[in-house]
Amino acid sequence: PLSGMQFLYVDDTDLDLFRKHGMCVTEPVTLPDGTKREKLTAVIGPDGIGVENLRGSGMIAGTTCRAYEETFTLTFVSGTSVGVGAVPG
Repeated sequence: PLSGMQFLYVDDTDLDLFRKHGMCVTEPVTLPDGTKREKLTAVIGPDGIGVENLRGSGMIAGTTCRAYEETFTLTFVSGTSVGVGAVPG
């Protein structure tokens, strides 16, 4: 709100695609000028995994960064990954 943005919304074209794949949760909002939008309230990734995984990725990145100063580090990715320097497996 401090930057003038009240919420993120999804347009009708994307909303249909996201709902088809169960990728988001929205709620209808009517703006003061009468425009109707779908306010984005949750993002859901594949297999029901949401953005909460970013917190775990951040923790791993922090730990790896600290370990890098002390010893040899190696990252093995066996599946989907999120983060700087991550390579899909």
